[in-house]
Amino acid sequence: MSRPLAIIAAAGLMFIAGCEKKPSDKVPVVAPEPATSPNDVLKHLQYAMVRKDPKHLEAFAPEDRDKFLGAVSWFYSRAGVLGIKLTEEEIETMGIQDLVQKGYISPKWSRGEFDKELKKLDSGKEIDPETMKSLSTVNQARLDMPRQVIPDKKLADKLLKDLTETIDANPKPIYAAGLYRILKAIPSYGWQYIEAVVSNHKGGDKKLNDVRLMLGENTEVTYVTVGHNPDGSMFIWFTDFDKYPAAIARMFPEPVEGGK
Repeated sequence: MSRPLAIIAAAGLMFIAGCEKKPSDKVPVVAPEPATSPNDVLKHLQYAMVRKDPKHLEAFAPEDRDKFLGAVSWFYSRAGVLGIKLTEEEIETMGIQDLVQKGYISPKWSRGEFDKELKKLDSGKEIDPETMKSLSTVNQARLDMPRQVIPDKKLADKLLKDLTETIDANPKPIYAAGLYRILKAIPSYGWQYIEAVVSNHKGGDKKLNDVRLMLGENTEVTYVTVGHNPDGSMFIWFTDFDKYPAAIARMFPEPVEGGK
C-alpha cells in the first residue's frame, strides 16, 4: 500500500487560491461519500464528531470478527479508563440501551470514575449517601467491558459468552457508539484544527495504515489504525490516547461562538 502525502483536512488558517478559510470551514456539513482510502478517514471522523452523528461511524466496522470484537471491547474499556461516558441521549440515538440494562455501560459512571470512588472507600474516606446509592447500582464485573484476568475460568467464560452474545445482537450500533465514545476525548471544537498524516502501521502489518491526527506539524493528538474490508470499504480497528480529555482540550485554541 502506498504512503500518501499528508492531507490538510482541518488546519488553522489556510490559504487556497488566494482565499482565507476558517478552520470550521473544513468540517463537512453533510455526510461524506464512503471512505475507500486512509486519506478519506479524517473528514468522516470530523463530520461524525462535530455534527454529532455517531451512527455515521457504523460504516467503519471491521468485517473480520476478531478485529471487530477486539475493537469494540477496546473502545469501551479504554474510554472508561479515560473517564469518558456516553450521554443518555447518545445511548438512545444509537439504540444500545441493552448495554445499560446489562451493566456494560452507564450514563452516570465511567470505569475511571467508579474506580476512583472505590479507592476513596478503601482509604476510609467518607462518601455521601447519594453517591453510595449510585455506586451500588454498578455491575463491577461488567462496567465498560473491563480487560481483566478473572481467575475463575467458569465465570470468565460465562461473562465472555454473555458479552459476545450482547454485541452480536446489535453489532454495528455498539461498535459505532464505542468508537464515538473514545473519540470524545477530543473536544468537538478541536476537530477543526486537526490534520491527517497517513503512515505505515506501527505494528508492521502491511495491510494496515495509521492515520495520525496532528495539531500542526509536530504534535500528534492520536492515531487511528485503519484497513480495507474485503468489499474495499475502510475499517477502523484501533485508536488510543495517552492524555486525559481535560489535558487534550488544553491543546486546542479556546472555543468560540458557543463551540464545545
